Amino acid sequence: QQQQQQAAYPAQPQAQPQPAFQAQPAYQPPAQPAQPAFQPYQPPAQPAQPAYTPPAQPAHAPQPAFQPQPAYQPPAQPAQPAAPAPQVFQPTAQATPAFQQQQQPAQPAQPAAPAAAPAPPPAAQHTLTPEEDWVCKAMASLQGRVCAAMQKKMADDVVKRLGELDAKLKAGQVSKEVTSQVTQWCQAMDRNDHATAGTIQTTLTSTVWDDHKNWLQATKRMVDQVKKMGQ
Repeated sequence: QQQQQQAAYPAQPQAQPQPAFQAQPAYQPPAQPAQPAFQPYQPPAQPAQPAYTPPAQPAHAPQPAFQPQPAYQPPAQPAQPAAPAPQVFQPTAQATPAFQQQQQPAQPAQPAAPAAAPAPPPAAQHTLTPEEDWVCKAMASLQGRVCAAMQKKMADDVVKRLGELDAKLKAGQVSKEVTSQVTQWCQAMDRNDHATAGTIQTTLTSTVWDDHKNWLQATKRMVDQVKKMGQ
């Protein structure tokens, strides 16, 4: 029976022993050839250039000496025959009437110039009323506050036009009613009440525009500026 089993299962070959681990030698990089030492670039020698020799100039032949030209002699003109003597005019004697002096007509006597008219008497100096004086000072104060926020060109124009109002007040050329309305206008502007100032401005424009249009344009611009400052 053992022989049958051995016949059924052939004998297994015996495992061969593994060779012992051999350590690999360390990696040795190949030797690099030695680099030649750095040599600075030497430009090739240039052949020497021969020195420039200018070509010889031919000698100039001497110029002949200057020979002056003979003076110009005009050709002789044939003699002209003598001209006959001119005949002298002999006027005939005529009797000339005696000169009669003309008599100038007598000039009429000029009337005497009229005497110059006497100069008109000087205009009486106007004395500012307390209300007019207050308006002048209030306008100066408003001008400094409102015009400072305007553009320079517009501010200069407003100052110029308000100067006309000041001159008219000092000359007594602004009525009492207009002065009263300007007083109310200044008070409204001091309160920054541009609505009331605009109403007074409209009233003055519709009633006294022809006489005071220059300075009314300045007050209109001041009302518009206060309105912008309050927004």
